[in-house]
Amino acid sequence: MPPQRRQASSGGGRSINWSPRSYQESEDDREVGRRGEEIILGVERERVRRLGFSPDRVKWIADSVPGADHDIVSVDDDGADLWVEVKSTTGRQGKFSWPASEFRLAVRARRRYVLYRVYEANTTAPSWSRIRDPIGSFDAGNLRLDLNSLTGDVGPLHESTDSDT
Repeated sequence: MPPQRRQASSGGGRSINWSPRSYQESEDDREVGRRGEEIILGVERERVRRLGFSPDRVKWIADSVPGADHDIVSVDDDGADLWVEVKSTTGRQGKFSWPASEFRLAVRARRRYVLYRVYEANTTAPSWSRIRDPIGSFDAGNLRLDLNSLTGDVGPLHESTDSDT
């Protein structure tokens, strides 16, 4: 039986149809993600080899720690660690979901963080784009972020005391 569609508000007064991802859809998404990570793991190992470093320094973190805030630890041009996040799709669209933990790492690491977008990951000829410092790309207007989907939480209201002022 397919999941029931529910009406949900988009926040602008409009209703949209929404239904949770099925188990099979979630599994398919994971497989596309793994395929993209495998592709970029090879790309990074070759890049690191050309720099004169051992390709064995490139580690696929998400393979053993799926909830990590990055997918791969690679090597930067100067030999320092480079954090790599891979976002994969079977299509050509650029939009992706960016979990808060991954975003926070991108903010902290800045130029030591690379975001790869892998397109047509399920084909024999996938392509990809590489964005170093996606936060800098956002600042420069080269990366769009949907800030409407972010929420904040400052915690519950506490009774004010004179020492709070």
